[in-house]
Amino acid sequence: MPEIHQKNDEEIDLVESFRSLWNGKWKILIATFFTSFIGWNYVSNQEESYTISYPFEFSSGHAFVKYSPLNDLLKRNDLLIDKDNNYGYIFNNVSIRNIVIAELMDYEEIINAINTTNYVKSLAKGLNEHDKKKILFSIAKSFRLESPTKKRKSWLFTFDWHNREEALHILELIFSEVLENSKNVLRKTIEELADVIEVKKSNNLEELQNIKSQILLKQKKINEMQIRNLVDLTTFMKEVDIQGIKLDENGLPNTSEKLGLLLTNSVSFDAMDFLKLLTSDAQLKIMRNHSQADPELKAHVDLPLESLKDLLKISQKINDIQNNRSPSVMRGFIKILDADNPKEWIQYNPLLSNITSNNKNFLYIALSSMIGLFIGVAYVLFQNAITKEN
Repeated sequence: MPEIHQKNDEEIDLVESFRSLWNGKWKILIATFFTSFIGWNYVSNQEESYTISYPFEFSSGHAFVKYSPLNDLLKRNDLLIDKDNNYGYIFNNVSIRNIVIAELMDYEEIINAINTTNYVKSLAKGLNEHDKKKILFSIAKSFRLESPTKKRKSWLFTFDWHNREEALHILELIFSEVLENSKNVLRKTIEELADVIEVKKSNNLEELQNIKSQILLKQKKINEMQIRNLVDLTTFMKEVDIQGIKLDENGLPNTSEKLGLLLTNSVSFDAMDFLKLLTSDAQLKIMRNHSQADPELKAHVDLPLESLKDLLKISQKINDIQNNRSPSVMRGFIKILDADNPKEWIQYNPLLSNITSNNKNFLYIALSSMIGLFIGVAYVLFQNAITKEN
């Protein structure tokens, strides 16, 4: 019996509680409305915030095929990067992509773009230049670039902003300036590579000309020594009694007479001495005139076979370097670059960006309504308990 009586009391208390809540429904509604209004007011005055996710892809190699002849010029001048040359360069979609990514991540274009917005202008109003730069850099650092993944083939450029229209305008400004600056970097790279080739040409030409000069100088000294030997031999011949010896049409002594002269004077000569002794004043004069007329030509004639081959190779290399028009041809590609549209380098359209709101308006209002409902119910129940006690 006591248990039944207790159960009946609990049922009566529960019914009374519902009756109290129903009687105090206006109080509960007022509390709920009041807190909902506070939540709505908070949401209304909250600054809007959107996350902009912008996917883009780089164009395939066909967009850059017009620059492939530059690689042939680099290869000809040992400046093409490959497995054997890590200090060269190459023009392709990868190298141009790296230029664009580097420009996109240096924050310069981002700062220039956001600096034109009303939001930043309002933040920077009244600030000195140093504080303004700190704000700009802080906002620019919130811009993020995500590389492709296994599931997502495109690059993803993401940032938060407070106005949808401004966000799309910022995207257009950033990518336009990034691509134009990338084009300028590519132009500067071509000019620098052309300058490097010019310097290499000059250095190689100077080195080869020095080698050629050394070979010719060495042969000149040999020629001078031969002339001195001929002078000595001619002087010796004059000291020998050669009166009455008839000279032939070339100014050379008759061989039989010369031989008789040698035998008469009982001078011992080997075969080489005999041949050298056949040289007369007329030969000496011819040789002197020949060496003075064209030293380089004389050296070519008198050079040993191996030295002559080396000199011909060097002369051919010098000729190749002098006829190397790589620098001017490379600079000619600057005109092609100037006519190129960098927007074709990547596939992008700001209107395709995914824009999501960061403001959880419904959640805030629902939460504030629940709080008001809880406060109203608690107030009514508490008031009812106080009334019962009295």
